[in-house]
Amino acid sequence: MRRIIIILLAIILFPVFAQAIAAQVTINDKCRGPIYTAQQVRRPARIKEPPDFQPIYAAFGAIHIHAILDAVLCRSGKVTDIKVVEVSPPEIKDFVVAAVSLISFTPAESNWHTVSERQGFEFEQGGPRGIDANASKKAQGRLIEAIDVMGYRKLTREQILSLIHSRVGEPYDGETINEDLRAILRSGLIDAEQSRVTLEDGLRGGVIIHIEVTELPTIVAIKFSELKEAELITALNSLVDRQADIRLGAPLDSAKLQKAVRVITDFLESKGWREVKVNVQSENLSATEVSVTFAIAGYKFQ
Repeated sequence: MRRIIIILLAIILFPVFAQAIAAQVTINDKCRGPIYTAQQVRRPARIKEPPDFQPIYAAFGAIHIHAILDAVLCRSGKVTDIKVVEVSPPEIKDFVVAAVSLISFTPAESNWHTVSERQGFEFEQGGPRGIDANASKKAQGRLIEAIDVMGYRKLTREQILSLIHSRVGEPYDGETINEDLRAILRSGLIDAEQSRVTLEDGLRGGVIIHIEVTELPTIVAIKFSELKEAELITALNSLVDRQADIRLGAPLDSAKLQKAVRVITDFLESKGWREVKVNVQSENLSATEVSVTFAIAGYKFQ
């Protein structure tokens, strides 16, 4: 329930926040002092938390995001001087700027001091595949003859249908079906990039909706190399605290998996580890179950 409330608030309030943040960043937020390139610093800035584009999907639905930006990772810990080179689609520009302004990073270092570094960013996010606009326009107002659900394994057809508002016998509505797709993805159980909704002409002049889903596999085993039992328990707790939901029984989400790598790296560095490198591997144990292994390299001062 809490997850649903957060997403609803994002849909309602994020456009306002995005525009306000974007305006503040591009007009007022400047980094003071010298700004260096990656070649001029001893240790480049390290991204800890990349931009979160999920609010954009919640607000705009199934879209493909492409963005090129220039920004300064200021020694103050803030992302400043954001310059948009290219954003597609154009209407998400303020959203992207807001997301980039919230990137978490460790500042660059030079001569044993933190310094400001200019970086270029390019993002290509596939997102879920939306409904063909022409097909949706052609189907508008025609009666829904059938709703076909494919690809589910652990979930049932009834559980998936309970998430949507489109109903057999009612007129087809493009906005409703796009919201249906968003609702399915918000469940957190479905792979956004592998799921889609398609339309087909019905035999009686209506329309048939095909909902094709790919469920995220369930994590049934989590393994760490080079960690003692007490450190393992603390590491797992840190994943939950930082909302990197990698735990037994949770669906495996690739974005959360990459976030988990950053959380574990930060955790180990806070415990005295140096030159930490964390590689993650997932192994499909069955069509619905997966094992996750974090291979840790580095050393710890005793």
